[in-house]
Amino acid sequence: MKALHFGAGNIGRGFIGPLLIESGFRLVFADVATDIIALLNERRSYRVVSAGGQVRVRDISGFDAVHLDSDTCLQEIADADLITTAVGVDHLPSVAGVLAKGLERRSPKGHSRPLTVMACENAIGATDRLRRMVIDRLSGGAADILENVHFANCLVDRIVPKTRWPGLGPADVVTEEYLEWVVEKHHWRIDVVPGGMTLVENLGPYLERKLYLLNGVHAAVAYLGYLNGYRTIGEALDDPAILHEAGEIQREISRGLSVKYPDIPEESFLAYAEQIIRRFRNPHIRDDVTRVGRDPLRKLKAGERLVAPLHLCLAAGFLPRHLLRGIAAAYTYDHAADPQAAELQQIIAQRGLTGALRKISGIDDEDLVEVIENEYKRIVTRRHGIGEVE
Repeated sequence: MKALHFGAGNIGRGFIGPLLIESGFRLVFADVATDIIALLNERRSYRVVSAGGQVRVRDISGFDAVHLDSDTCLQEIADADLITTAVGVDHLPSVAGVLAKGLERRSPKGHSRPLTVMACENAIGATDRLRRMVIDRLSGGAADILENVHFANCLVDRIVPKTRWPGLGPADVVTEEYLEWVVEKHHWRIDVVPGGMTLVENLGPYLERKLYLLNGVHAAVAYLGYLNGYRTIGEALDDPAILHEAGEIQREISRGLSVKYPDIPEESFLAYAEQIIRRFRNPHIRDDVTRVGRDPLRKLKAGERLVAPLHLCLAAGFLPRHLLRGIAAAYTYDHAADPQAAELQQIIAQRGLTGALRKISGIDDEDLVEVIENEYKRIVTRRHGIGEVE
């Protein structure tokens, strides 16, 4: 079985790649970064350190690496049984262009073997987006070219920060022990199911649970931690006030999820939420608040990890005040080395917070805007008071 994975970053090397290789796939990494491609091809192996209750080191080998824009990459697409991505949703258009060209090399009436494609990104429906992008870029008849190509939405969950570890080389990766990979069963057309993968009929609650309770709360903790001068997520959660806020946000979101998915008890979502906090506080995993909080414009979009659960709670009939506080904190994010943070503050300066909420997050309800603005003003006033803002 042949697999091509777009993205030789930490998620690709520390999560998707090892699972596929250990399940018997011949794996090829594709990336635009020539340095990592050259390094992987030169070393032919790298190490993954899984750090939890115990520290485990695995040697990963049995892969190739190609440049995303190469002819070799196009041929790998044509020959693959499985194609996965972990590039970030903003980079999916580039992958879609290459993927369309590679798919056109397959038999126009269908390949002898089915191909499964999955976008392993932190976004709901990322694979559906990728499919639409591919169709838009195909030069021939999409129905014929995609006759035996199956696009499966999925959920991936593993914290793989840029953590330094003594003795590790430039291609080596540190991860937590926990992992979850959940895939739409009806679109998985491969006989082999990789270890660590679960096939489900309804992906919806798994996706929203992860995006809101993990990614959303992770971001909120990062922004609250940044406001208070903490460097890492672990340091932020050592602050009882931030730990309390994180727990309250999770309780609000869990309540909203239980209303939307009445067959799943609220206690199940809360148990998942408690596990997440333990993972965030893993002493072996150093995760900088500026890494988790980066790209705030993307994270504040209407369908993203902070604003989507807000609408979930509103639909369930209540106002999530702690989550609104996290959103207000995100709008104050001004890390100097983050281009999106600078753009965010420029939008606020030009349009005011009300205009920024409408433009970035699609929030224009007057009562909702008032609550967020009051929280925002309270935060900004406090920052001025302790001398953090000029």
